Amino acid sequence: MYISEAVYFGWLIVSTACIVGSFQPEVHVALVKFVHGFLPKCSRYTLARLLACASEKPFVFLFCKTFMTFRAYHSYARYSRYFQQLYFLDMLGYGSLLAVIIMGLYAAHSLSIAAAKLTGKSFQFNTGASWFLQIRRLFYNDLAGELLHYNSISYPPDRVLAENNARRLVLKHNLILDVYAPEFGTNRPVIIWVSGTHGAPSQLPFILAHLGFVVVIPDFCRPPKFPVEKSVEFIHYVVDWVRENVDYYHGDSSTIGILGEDTGAAVAAAVAAKQKCILSFFALCPRNDPALPFSTESTPELPVYTLHPGSESVYADSDAKAKTQSIINLENDSSIYVFGSFPFYYCYESPRSIATAELIQQWFTNTFKANKCQ
Repeated sequence: MYISEAVYFGWLIVSTACIVGSFQPEVHVALVKFVHGFLPKCSRYTLARLLACASEKPFVFLFCKTFMTFRAYHSYARYSRYFQQLYFLDMLGYGSLLAVIIMGLYAAHSLSIAAAKLTGKSFQFNTGASWFLQIRRLFYNDLAGELLHYNSISYPPDRVLAENNARRLVLKHNLILDVYAPEFGTNRPVIIWVSGTHGAPSQLPFILAHLGFVVVIPDFCRPPKFPVEKSVEFIHYVVDWVRENVDYYHGDSSTIGILGEDTGAAVAAAVAAKQKCILSFFALCPRNDPALPFSTESTPELPVYTLHPGSESVYADSDAKAKTQSIINLENDSSIYVFGSFPFYYCYESPRSIATAELIQQWFTNTFKANKCQ
């Protein structure tokens, strides 16, 4: 009986931590640090992804919670003197999980409003249709389909590979890129995806490819293993490769944008400031690298859009100007704070991820079109 009661109590703690961490970023970060202290071999991103499951895969989480509750009720735990109190707390968890689902839908709805404002047709935005679309996406991904995948393509110039064979052996895992493209069509606009320090996987590149972009995802020398200067150098090589070769992969070498995620935003900004072929820049949840703070001041002439995490206190600062922007006021702004926009959420297909990809799509489409009209 005591073992069953202890297991049930442990499950309540874990499930409650996942639920609370889904909408309280301070709790989320504290939990990741706490668990990582006991399990140092488990990466922080893996822990963050596990916690994010409650909000991004709510029905999977709901099934697990229901199964554990059912098992606890039909085991010896129900004979415990504390079972009624534990069961009451468990039922509160169901209400909290419903609140998490609603907040995830609200975040997706907010992103859809932002995308509509970028089109200049926000007055035509249908709130009811947007909520219905987000709810439907809880059950069905309407952007699924086949993609073309070109993997493990070497991108540095031959002179770099030939300079020092020993250096090549050290960097051999950082010399390739993957290309994702729509199954049909050519001369597609190109997005170079610069991921953060941990190179965390994301569903957004695949969704963007379904939306009609050729997405180039390079592996490159990331800090802290390599100096940040190497990161910038290798992304320059990626841009050069795209300019010379992306036409063979259904892309348009005259329409190139760059997206930096997490600490990769600072690297992308440094590259965009010097590469004239880059027409637009999107910073997704930017976070400062100790050696390279994120700033858009180096790219004054480049169209830049920044999607900030919903909590300024937990994640790193960006431009002081961006901090003054309101949450959804984008007619003249290029910066937005949206509740629940964190990199670790994008490892799942969810309404929030799809709405974020649609916002990115609208930004690049607008800026590419404006550049072509000039």
